[in-house]
Amino acid sequence: MTRPVVYLAGFDLFRQDADDYGASLKAPCAEFAFKGIFPLDAELERDVSPAHQAHRI
Repeated sequence: MTRPVVYLAGFDLFRQDADDYGASLKAPCAEFAFKGIFPLDAELERDVSPAHQAHRI
């Protein structure tokens, strides 16, 4: 069974401790059988144009 996904986007992305804060947001999601996705979880492709990268984001 696939877990429902919760996208955890917001201004928190710009915190100095954004990675740690994102992890703290995902923990309660997992407790309730959701998959929390934080924007910094994504890996950007480095060998593509800025326009393509923007489209992928």
